[in-house]
Amino acid sequence: MTDMAGLWSIQDTVIIESNNPVPTPPVDGTIFELDPTRIVTIGGFDVSPGALAQAAGAPLISYINVVDMSSVFYGVVIDERASGGSRFETALAGGAVDADTVVVEALNSSQSAIAAFPSFTRSRYKLVRTSGTMPLQHRPEEWTFEDMARSAFGGF
Repeated sequence: MTDMAGLWSIQDTVIIESNNPVPTPPVDGTIFELDPTRIVTIGGFDVSPGALAQAAGAPLISYINVVDMSSVFYGVVIDERASGGSRFETALAGGAVDADTVVVEALNSSQSAIAAFPSFTRSRYKLVRTSGTMPLQHRPEEWTFEDMARSAFGGF
């Protein structure tokens, strides 16, 4: 395989499973910026632990962000149910098909403090290498953690 650093775009999104009556898939065209070891941004939104904790207004319970020459793994959990808030989980795992295509499975879920079960959506899509730069359809500083999660992982 080859270095996965660069820009990648979501394509061909399909919802695999959801318990949400109106699930929303990840957004085709959302741009991922990868360096050789991690995802740097999603849709221009900084996905480092500090930036995510600040955007969510809560500490991260867990954080995984690993990119190598053939796979990508990413996951974040925020859980504020003990203080009356919600638990959010976003995760993806993907493997390279070739130097320019990664097949990804993504999960997005949320659970309020009073809900018995989380609401979730599992999706599948391709990340396709994108040359140059692509204009964003939003200003990253205006996005919330939930905006980024919906774009890359699907609706809760």
